[in-house]
Amino acid sequence: MRVRPIMNTLMAWAIGVSLAIFLSGCYSTGIYYDRDGLSALTPQLSTYEDAVFVLDGPPTTVYPRPDGSKWALWQYSRALLPDAIYFDRSLMLEFDAQDRFVRQVPYAP
Repeated sequence: MRVRPIMNTLMAWAIGVSLAIFLSGCYSTGIYYDRDGLSALTPQLSTYEDAVFVLDGPPTTVYPRPDGSKWALWQYSRALLPDAIYFDRSLMLEFDAQDRFVRQVPYAP
């Protein structure tokens, strides 16, 4: 009559191990940002600080340019299963030498 509790314990252990293996494949990189904030930016009026505020975080990378302007790149990637289910988002914005927003720069990783 002890067989049933042992089976329940083995079943719970197997489910726990399976769940741990499944979740170990999940990952995220970059900084999550709110892409909807882009609509709040106005060229030549909004600043770099405004962009950081409306996008809910700083860019992942900033590329300074020789003329004093810069490109700011926001990137976020999340995977539920490596090489199977993943989500990538990237947004690159250009700012002039006075840190004013100029435009969205086409970006393809």
